[in-house]
Amino acid sequence: MNAYKFTITETEPTPLIRDFQSFLDYVEASRPYLTPKGHISGKALFEMNQRMVHPLDGITVRTGQEFYPQLHLFFHLSQAGRLMQKDSGKGNKAFLQLSSWAKDFCELNPTEKYFFLLETLWVDIKWRHIESSIFKGLGLLYLQDVLGKIAGKTPNVPIWAQDLVGMPESLGYLWIYYALFGFWTVTQNKDIVPYSKRSFHPGTITPSPLGVVLASLLIRERNYATWNLPFRRELGERNVNPGQPLPEEYLLTPSAKKGKKARILQKDQSGEPFFLPFISFFAEGDLSKTLPREAAIPVEGVYLFRVSLSESVWRKIELSSGHTLLDFHNAIQAAYKFDSDHLYSFFMDGIPWSDEKFASPYEEEGPHVDEVRIGELGLVKGQTFLYLFDYGDEWHFRVTLEEIRQNKPHPKRPQIVERKGASPEQYPKY
Repeated sequence: MNAYKFTITETEPTPLIRDFQSFLDYVEASRPYLTPKGHISGKALFEMNQRMVHPLDGITVRTGQEFYPQLHLFFHLSQAGRLMQKDSGKGNKAFLQLSSWAKDFCELNPTEKYFFLLETLWVDIKWRHIESSIFKGLGLLYLQDVLGKIAGKTPNVPIWAQDLVGMPESLGYLWIYYALFGFWTVTQNKDIVPYSKRSFHPGTITPSPLGVVLASLLIRERNYATWNLPFRRELGERNVNPGQPLPEEYLLTPSAKKGKKARILQKDQSGEPFFLPFISFFAEGDLSKTLPREAAIPVEGVYLFRVSLSESVWRKIELSSGHTLLDFHNAIQAAYKFDSDHLYSFFMDGIPWSDEKFASPYEEEGPHVDEVRIGELGLVKGQTFLYLFDYGDEWHFRVTLEEIRQNKPHPKRPQIVERKGASPEQYPKY
């Protein structure tokens, strides 16, 4: 029998569920356009902020998404949780709209919504993309230590952040994100002058009873190394399921393999729902379902891409779902009359030099472009990504999926079907 039985509502332990629903409602009604960086426009963010239970002060219609910790988190949760998708509007500008999954999400009860969002944060999001800290990547290391220490603390007793981790500012917004989930309340250390508008220096952390329990179960039963899919992809694994044991070569040392940590890593939890260890801490029936986590199924068809260097210089290319990204690379090179004589990568999140990439076959680290077919990428209409060619000169091509045609004969080779603007010189004379 558990000492605690928790209740989650739209506003308790935090207004997370209510605010996230307001976020979804705004997107459904307004279909906000995205900036070239792929974020929500400043005007839409300003209006969304006014709908939050605790709106952020000191912002304008020009304030960027990364300055709104709550809305920045909601954007990534909705993307990683497949609740929203991008589409193309007037002038080929991308905008957000709800996916069919959003309706299923809205039919969950508040507790189930909470754990779906927590699962998305823990399993599907790469933390370094959302931590908003100059210490990129350290949040991944330190937050797990913080949660491990919180698990052994007395609830409702304040702790100085620096007593939990040596560089508390390295977690950035992660302090705020887990506060939004009700793990703790956090104050800002006003004695430290921020080095940027986005920096966050925590003062005290006060764990909640719910936070102590959740931290303990996450560390013990949902080990980050086996459950976080972006982390698994960084190790070079593809088509892996959350909770699947790590390959033996990733366990640290022979002595570590005999320890408790290694046994957790080797325990196969891939068939378990994420929320399973948490059920007993809630009333019967409160936590019984979530959205299904389906394996990616190849989408057959003819894919029409716009590959742009600028608004006035672009090419439209058709490929079969069976073509690889290597075929796509060759088609882009032919379309722009380049020599294909440099390394390149497709960055699927649109961010240069991120880890979400498929690299040239000549690079040591994969995954490589000849290992994946277009239909296996899980692309949706309106989705954009970056093709970066030549790591020295850095030619940036914006790739947008304009259409997937199901009832059209598949081309044997990629086809250039439309073009605008002259191809630039690959090696201009200076």
